[in-house]
Amino acid sequence: MSLTPETILTKEDISYGPTLDADIFRMDDEQLRDYFGAVLLGRYFSAFASISFLPWTARLYTGDRGSEFGSTMAHLYKYAGKPKQATEFYPEAGLPQPYGEYTDPRFRERLENILVDYLDDFVSGRDVLARYGHTSENPWLARNGQPVKDEYLEESRQEILQGCLDVVSSILWCDGEDSMGSQIEAILEEMGEGTVEEFRKKANDNMAKVEISINPDHRRLLLPIKQLTGKTEFRERMELGNIIEPYLKMLE
Repeated sequence: MSLTPETILTKEDISYGPTLDADIFRMDDEQLRDYFGAVLLGRYFSAFASISFLPWTARLYTGDRGSEFGSTMAHLYKYAGKPKQATEFYPEAGLPQPYGEYTDPRFRERLENILVDYLDDFVSGRDVLARYGHTSENPWLARNGQPVKDEYLEESRQEILQGCLDVVSSILWCDGEDSMGSQIEAILEEMGEGTVEEFRKKANDNMAKVEISINPDHRRLLLPIKQLTGKTEFRERMELGNIIEPYLKMLE
């Protein structure tokens, strides 16, 4: 499976939608990893040969540029290999084939592999930027031809780390019948009508009542994060939010 200029569905004039879902599902391993790099590092698709044909509308913003990346990747992870369930969720996708026909049974594993590789780099002390060509012998160069400044390199590393955490957090929230999100959604449905503030307060009040267990698939993602929380230099920089932390405590 590989996305090509002939099979791409995302158009220049249409922002995020089911066409981009279909295109991401059909990316091969190299393309998916390069897509991560382009989005998390804020670089143009043209900087990556495998995805250089993607239009600008294929970008999912993250970090200070907004936050669609984690939730979208988790959405694809949730429905990977479940064509019937995916199509029922998105029946009016407007794609050449039913939405579920584009789901990839291996997408979960492929996404996990990328996340674990990145996280293991941080755990082991390897430079995650080396996956995109930056080394001490061949450093990234700025437009003036000089090596990119250390502070920018560090910001890039932080973007990758936080992007991984955002994806894992979103996966924990939505994946599985007993996920946090599904339990909170059930609680809110019982509330009936109410203001946005009332819903937010009710959801926060009930977070402690949510019963969670670790899905074996998710454990692989949580273990390196747990290791990173034991490192002071990462613990002070990581924004875990209130979703990942309860799961990490279950690993103790």
